[in-house]
Amino acid sequence: MKEYKIIKVGMFKKDVDLLGDLNQSGREGWKVVSTAHEHGRFAKVLLERDKNRMS
Repeated sequence: MKEYKIIKVGMFKKDVDLLGDLNQSGREGWKVVSTAHEHGRFAKVLLERDKNRMS
C-alpha cells in the first residue's frame, strides 16, 4: 500500500527551503512522483512511499 503527501511551494518560499524539504522527505523514504507549476515556478510536489515499510 502507498501513502502520499504534497509539498506546496508558495510565492515566498525560497528554493533552498524547498530543497531542504525534499532532502528531508527523501531521508524519510519519500520519492517525487509528480510536479505541477504555474508560470515556471513549482506550485506543488507530489511524493509517494510505501506505507508498510521497514524503518
